[in-house]
Amino acid sequence: MLADLGYAATAIAFLAAIYAAVAAYYGVRKKEGRWIASARNALLITFPLVALACILLVLSILRDDYSIEYVWRVSSREMPTYLKVTALWGGQAGSILFFNLLLTGFTAAAMAINWDNQRAIMPYAIVVASFTLIFFLGITILIENPFDINRKSLCSSWSGYS
Repeated sequence: MLADLGYAATAIAFLAAIYAAVAAYYGVRKKEGRWIASARNALLITFPLVALACILLVLSILRDDYSIEYVWRVSSREMPTYLKVTALWGGQAGSILFFNLLLTGFTAAAMAINWDNQRAIMPYAIVVASFTLIFFLGITILIENPFDINRKSLCSSWSGYS
């Protein structure tokens, strides 16, 4: 359940980043400020979505949910709580997710703080930031998914019934 929700949050953030890049580009080409504002809003929503995914992964680690392969690889029942929390970046998939959290956080802060001061360059900043997010979120959901189901755990739980 938590794995599905975490993956969905990451996938929606990925789609929001794609939308932000397309909307900002379209807004610049057609000189439509509402498309650029929409692209900014899409970029801002990526931060809470990735934060939710990180929180769900940490909760899975804290609950010892070994049905998630990443949890199975980076934690154990004997680990103290503070080490379980830091296990978020204990493996490659979690590190990339944590990097996505930092990247979306800094991007959202830049969009929120500099929106009024740097309005002329913001559409271009949105496009560049969006493509960076698309790349790293794409790695997270397509290659290094921390929410993959642990097939070994599922197979061993069914082995007693044969």
